[in-house]
Amino acid sequence: MGKLQTFLASAIIGLSPAGGGILNAQTAEPRRPKTEKTEKTDVFAKFRAAEKHALPLLVFFEGCSLKAYDDCNGIATIGIGNTTFPDGRRVTLKDRLKDNREMYEMVRAYLEKHAYPLIDKYIARRLETEEMAALISLTYNCGAKILQNRGRPSQIARLINAGGSVENLSRAFLRKAYSRKGFNNGLAVRRCMEVLYAKKFLTYEDLQNFYVCSYDKLNYQDLTLYGKSGRVVKTEEKILTRIRRVCGTAPDRETCRKREWFGGDRRVSLFTPAETPKRPPALKLNPILFADRVNRR
Repeated sequence: MGKLQTFLASAIIGLSPAGGGILNAQTAEPRRPKTEKTEKTDVFAKFRAAEKHALPLLVFFEGCSLKAYDDCNGIATIGIGNTTFPDGRRVTLKDRLKDNREMYEMVRAYLEKHAYPLIDKYIARRLETEEMAALISLTYNCGAKILQNRGRPSQIARLINAGGSVENLSRAFLRKAYSRKGFNNGLAVRRCMEVLYAKKFLTYEDLQNFYVCSYDKLNYQDLTLYGKSGRVVKTEEKILTRIRRVCGTAPDRETCRKREWFGGDRRVSLFTPAETPKRPPALKLNPILFADRVNRR
């Protein structure tokens, strides 16, 4: 008798006898229990660590500006080489960004829309953080469509998927060292530096030192001469040697101004033993701070 009363009572108050939840009296369908709103998942979470490493590379190679400027092709550009805003609006020379964080968000929006989906689709091998950062720099410069060819992995993507050796990455990256006029020494140096960073031969501290000693871009112009060799390994060895031996002992910017070590045609490599400068302190991996240094320059 007790079980029958319980059953009737549950039916009257609208509870399912099987414990299926509250019933709707009109539709007799179980109502879904209220659940708390869950936070939106980051579909590109696996790229975030590499993104943090890639931003200083992009700032170094592309430069950055909170004010819009006219690039060499007559196109209004802002931030880190951006010609359009995330909403699709074209950049005009009157535009200005509020701060470095907004500039960083523009880069992230571009990568999420154009680069990450194609990297996720055509790069099958699991990349190290530094390898992914170098690939982000490559696709940001050349466009992520270089990874596909008629819906299939391109030759560059296949070389990257083949293995993580320096030779494979070099062959893949140096395929994009050409401009409309042919082989470009500056692009070759950038590709080699990306490979060195990918294989951890070139560290973030080296990049900081290279930035400091490249005041007026004198050393970077010297490095472009190494792009003529055509031999990938020797080119990378020369670049790394110069960065470690020359830029590793470069003074800070204020010292450069006081002693004018970067004035005229003089190069950092002409330091005398009596003028051995102190090595600049290593900075923590802070992309926003790095971009801020470039903007103040």
